[in-house]
Amino acid sequence: MIPSKRIAKWVANLPLKRKIMAIIMIIHVSMLSTMLIFGIKLVIQSNNKLIYESTASALSGSSYYIENTLDNATVLANIMLADPTIQSNLSILAISGDSIVQRSAYQSLYSNLLNHYAEFKKNHITNISLATGYSTVDTNRLLSLASPEEVRMDILGRALAADGAIAWVTGNGQDHGMFLTRSIRRIQNLDLSTIGILTITIDPDQMIRSATRFSQQYDSATYALFNEEGALIYSSDALASPEAASIPKTLSGSYDVVTLDGHKYFAVQSLLEKYGWTYISLVPYDSIYDSIRVSYMVYAGVVCAGILLAMALSSLLTRLLVRHFDNLVLKMRKFSSDTEAVPVGGYDYSERTDELGLLHRQFDDMATRIRYLLNENYLKELLIKEAQIKALETQLNPHFLYNILESVNWRAKAIGAEKISQMVESLGRMLRSTLSREEGLITLKQELDFIGDYITIQQLRFEEHLVFHQDIPSAYHDALLPRLTIQPLVENAIHYGLEENLDGCSIELSLLHADDDLFLFVKNSGSTIDPDLLELLEGKSVQPGGLGIGLLNIHKRIRLTFGAPYGLKLYNEEGHAVVCIHIPYRNH
Repeated sequence: MIPSKRIAKWVANLPLKRKIMAIIMIIHVSMLSTMLIFGIKLVIQSNNKLIYESTASALSGSSYYIENTLDNATVLANIMLADPTIQSNLSILAISGDSIVQRSAYQSLYSNLLNHYAEFKKNHITNISLATGYSTVDTNRLLSLASPEEVRMDILGRALAADGAIAWVTGNGQDHGMFLTRSIRRIQNLDLSTIGILTITIDPDQMIRSATRFSQQYDSATYALFNEEGALIYSSDALASPEAASIPKTLSGSYDVVTLDGHKYFAVQSLLEKYGWTYISLVPYDSIYDSIRVSYMVYAGVVCAGILLAMALSSLLTRLLVRHFDNLVLKMRKFSSDTEAVPVGGYDYSERTDELGLLHRQFDDMATRIRYLLNENYLKELLIKEAQIKALETQLNPHFLYNILESVNWRAKAIGAEKISQMVESLGRMLRSTLSREEGLITLKQELDFIGDYITIQQLRFEEHLVFHQDIPSAYHDALLPRLTIQPLVENAIHYGLEENLDGCSIELSLLHADDDLFLFVKNSGSTIDPDLLELLEGKSVQPGGLGIGLLNIHKRIRLTFGAPYGLKLYNEEGHAVVCIHIPYRNH
């Protein structure tokens, strides 16, 4: 027996008390667990939404500040591009070979850069640099020299590659700042030749601190800035750069909980749309997460306590309920062992108006009536019925019925009702076979002829909805079997396969010869059958009725005729119900 069937059988055999307790427990556990999951989830979502809304509001203001700072740097670059002093002095440095003239132009450029720096330094600009063929002019020479040579060369390369447009160099923002760079071209006579490289250095740490100075709801909040390619430009000192660089990959939306260096943070991101940069605020989440975990544990404890309480209450209620069923089972057992006495329990159910009281009173009434029928009426009724049947059998003249059917058949043919004629002819042949005085075994051909007449009537009734196929070689038509062995099975197949399912039914009748035995198969679509039905009927686990009575009757007649190895076998095959008739091959 497969494990699923064993489990199903084990569950089916559990006492009613345990089944009720199990159902109550499953309901309670399911409800409490669902409440636990959704309750904690709702708390987390509400808390996260509150943090997001407060953080996003502050982040929006600081994002605007950062964009404004970058815009001001762009404005400065455009002003310097068109500045006639810068254009004139850069042209002198580019074409003059007089060192005194070049020195004067250099000093003029330096003075001009200091003026621009003084005007725009509030935008966190730490250095303005002009690289010329003669030399490099810086407002903060020490800061410029602090940048590695490869960084300065990368800036010059980016400026030349931008072909006059503004380029942002942000790869070294954490260590050396971020840079706006562009090539300056000669405007005079639309020459447009490159006469210098402008580089504006911005301190991202000063910019972020100023942007968040008045909007820090959370004192320990940290920040990170990423360029349009997702590379890290800047992160607060509390964040390690390798950890901070991975933040965009871990965010699944506008906000999320991320883990960095073993700590949890609530991350909210904002987009600097003009530049395509991403600005992220991280609020420490460890304490909040610990609070949520404690809430989980408290809630789980409440659920466990609720389950234990439910177990105690369900056990009490189940005992109060099941004891009445136990009383009924005890009364049934007593009655089955002694039908002469009506069992009396230790509880008075005569005044109970619920289902249990009704069930007990009905059983008491039934037991009283059965005892009365057994003692007073059962045998008497059997004798009366037997006498009536015998009287009818002696009074009934089969020839009278045959003549009536012949008259109906003649009239049907006269008015052209061929289907009615076929039905009457088939009915007549079935009636002769049924009223035949032959006893004992009949040939397979006689049984098949009887089935053929029956199928004719049913096909005229159901038309195309009933398909019948017979595949039995004529060589086995002389095989002997009890009368009405196959026909009741065909009738059951039509009833369960067609009369309860109007979509259609196909019935197949086939034969297999193995050794000295024959196996006849009645197979139908439209229904299935319980393979254990015969065992249940024989063991009286289920009460026979309809199909059960016919199957048990045929099975017992075959065994009484041929012996114990033979009989019926029930099973399902590819969605079809199959009844196998096992008989010995005898033809004399």
